[in-house]
Amino acid sequence: MEWKSLGHLVESAAERFGEKPLFIFEDKPLSFAEVDRLTNKTANALRSVGVAKGERVAVMLPNGVDFPIVWFALAKLGAVIVPVNINYHDHDLTYTLDDSQAGFFVVHENYLEQWERVRAHLPSVKETLLVTESGNGSDWMRLVDESSDSFESSNVTGEDLVNIQYTSGTTGFPKGCMLQQKYWLGIGQI
Repeated sequence: MEWKSLGHLVESAAERFGEKPLFIFEDKPLSFAEVDRLTNKTANALRSVGVAKGERVAVMLPNGVDFPIVWFALAKLGAVIVPVNINYHDHDLTYTLDDSQAGFFVVHENYLEQWERVRAHLPSVKETLLVTESGNGSDWMRLVDESSDSFESSNVTGEDLVNIQYTSGTTGFPKGCMLQQKYWLGIGQI
């Protein structure tokens, strides 16, 4: 089967595999259908704060299911994820967010102190979306919970940019590799 976008792939997999587990993290399974539902809720929440097709969104989250859910949600919107290494020092974080021209920053509470130290140097970041462990007190988590689990698809194709993946930067500052939706779809077919 040929998919036109990552969002289409997630939807097709949910239809095909339903309640079969897609992710198991810390012994908790998450089904294909549940991933699609959470992805839709997250995409709707992102859209409600102004994330649109082509918008660059930096994401600094620890290992867990939140990261792929946010990535798939951004892919459904046609927005661009800028994954941020959780081990970055202040100068690396500042460089990556500035160079990528990220307008939004999805950040886990564990890295909030670092974000606060560099925030003044990054006026292009319009909105910070804070992810907390418990979800308590987080406007972002409440917004996701209250969002619809159905998503009206955007006009997204395999040609659309979906990632700006930064290299390790061993010989200087990292370089942002621009990856289209079709890149990831091709990997999924191997």
